[in-house]
Amino acid sequence: MNDSIYAVSETGNDLETLRALRRKVAVTLDECQSARDIAALSRQLQSIITRIKEIETSETPNEIDDIISQNKGYDVRRRRNRNTAESGSFMLMETDDEISGE
Repeated sequence: MNDSIYAVSETGNDLETLRALRRKVAVTLDECQSARDIAALSRQLQSIITRIKEIETSETPNEIDDIISQNKGYDVRRRRNRNTAESGSFMLMETDDEISGE
């Protein structure tokens, strides 16, 4: 995407604006020669990346989730969160012997 950050920000889409800003900071960082500026740009880039991840993983409904949910008949956010929880933690299961007290 070659749109300016201003043009992207005018769409009102925060995630796309942050992605455009991430690209701009990354390009500027690659061209930077000043150690002081590299440090400041690196902090900005990390902050932008963190915010993008927060938005992408939030439970706030987004347009793509809504479209998928309408077409498939289920809540994508709930399913995604359930899958994340299942893969990120141990699930304890009782055996039949433990339940019966043996």
